[in-house]
Amino acid sequence: MIDTPQLSIEKANTMLTVENLVSIWKTGMSTKNLVEGKTRITVEGIEVKIESLLGSGGTKAVYSVTLNCKKYAMAICQYNDAPGIISEKWSSCLCEPENTKLLQNQGFLVNEESRIVHVAINGYDFPALMMKRYQDHPFRIYDSKNRIQGIPFSAVKGVDDCISELQSVRKDIRKLIKAGIVLIGDSFTICSQNNILRLYLNDLGNLQYDEITCDEIDGVLVKYSNFARIAYLNAHSDIAIRNNSFFSTLRIGCTGEPLKTNFIDSVRGED
Repeated sequence: MIDTPQLSIEKANTMLTVENLVSIWKTGMSTKNLVEGKTRITVEGIEVKIESLLGSGGTKAVYSVTLNCKKYAMAICQYNDAPGIISEKWSSCLCEPENTKLLQNQGFLVNEESRIVHVAINGYDFPALMMKRYQDHPFRIYDSKNRIQGIPFSAVKGVDDCISELQSVRKDIRKLIKAGIVLIGDSFTICSQNNILRLYLNDLGNLQYDEITCDEIDGVLVKYSNFARIAYLNAHSDIAIRNNSFFSTLRIGCTGEPLKTNFIDSVRGED
């Protein structure tokens, strides 16, 4: 359990002024300096030890950190845009803890610990995101950005085998649609709970609740099915792909279309 105080979104957004973000950048804050220990981050005066970079995208970088002898994943904004754009993007990211809790309460698999934490980066206030690391969850999460840690072996021999082992993923997709949950493709990841593949939902800053009309359902179903199928294929390690003849043919495009169309049809058939 994260034992640092939760920072409110209202208070967090007051730290995202252009002036403050520029001041942080001028201190030399960068991924390289963070990993090398040249950038100092503290929480309530206690130093955060940055151990490694777990992953990064256009908006944020996530680090494995130690605070009070406990290990967490900490997310901090990337400096790839103008300060005003960084402020807007990070303000959206600050919705992740609340959205994560909402999905968790509905039975979806999400990060079990997520909160906004008031940190100081080289002395300047910043609202970071503190989460549980993937490897510390009671289920296995297969990050498509870290293929080395992907599913090591697969015995699937064809499209029907893939669709069969994605049964619970299909149910998750239908559940998302019924709940009117609107997500982007980056939110879809595959995990394994009790040897059953499920959707793991992350990057939830842009999550929206909206009534999906009858006319829209099939379009959303196709979109979510494609997001999940891509996440499923990317969840496998390169070794698993090379050692499985069916996956090898998928990689060169020979049987990709049947999997795509049949998986969509299987999601349509879910009750």
